Amino acid sequence: FFQCGLHKRLLFAADAADGDPLFICGMFRSGSTLVERMLARHPQIVAGGELDTLPSLIRDSLTPYPETVRSLALTDIEQLKETYVAEVETRWPLNSVLTDKRPDNFLHIGLIKRLFPNAKFIHTVRDPRDICLSIYFLHASEQLNYANKMGNIIHFLGEHDRLMAHWKSLFPNDILSMSYDDLVSDPRTAMAAALNYCSLDWDEAVLESRQSGGAVRTASNWQVRQPLYKRSSGRWRNYQQKLSAYSFPKANRASNASHGIGDIGKDGAQ
Repeated sequence: FFQCGLHKRLLFAADAADGDPLFICGMFRSGSTLVERMLARHPQIVAGGELDTLPSLIRDSLTPYPETVRSLALTDIEQLKETYVAEVETRWPLNSVLTDKRPDNFLHIGLIKRLFPNAKFIHTVRDPRDICLSIYFLHASEQLNYANKMGNIIHFLGEHDRLMAHWKSLFPNDILSMSYDDLVSDPRTAMAAALNYCSLDWDEAVLESRQSGGAVRTASNWQVRQPLYKRSSGRWRNYQQKLSAYSFPKANRASNASHGIGDIGKDGAQ
């Protein structure tokens, strides 16, 4: 439903990118919480966490979704954007980069680019076997109705990868893939790439192990309070025999060539 022609007109009419949120999305358990917490140590970035603002807009104003998006007029788009901004600006300063870290916002990148044509995305990726195993061990609630059977998790991951490939074909310069495995093995290089992508200067604070502001309300709440460690990267090898019965999607790479900063390394999958 996304129309490139409309996007170009919105870009022409849009204000400067300053003030647009930074969206961090991807599969659950792909490292999005860690990425946000490290970015939030930068003095110009504020962690918003898993905001419900966009899903609320969809529930309240865009049913049936995504069909309704096709018929949105420019005035509708501006109203939705104003509603989003009005909600977040009551809680966070507008002179900082605010992160909106709902992993499932990968479903809504087309809508987000209509509301914020200059929006940037950090797409967190990880070895697919580690993602699936980590989700499986969550024993998640019924809200993640795919999360309790390995076959369903693998299928959902494959559909996620297919949709992200579509978004990246439309917005190759606006989506940075960031590997959890690269981040824990070489945090300086990975964070330098992320800050460069955000047009922010390097700050050593992003590598400090101190707690940044904001509560963590995700399944990663314990891990992100620990010093950076590598033991969750490649954890799937402990279950290699059982996992051999499944066929996993091909591993994503954290490729940043389109951002002019080179490759920050290979994903941990073999």
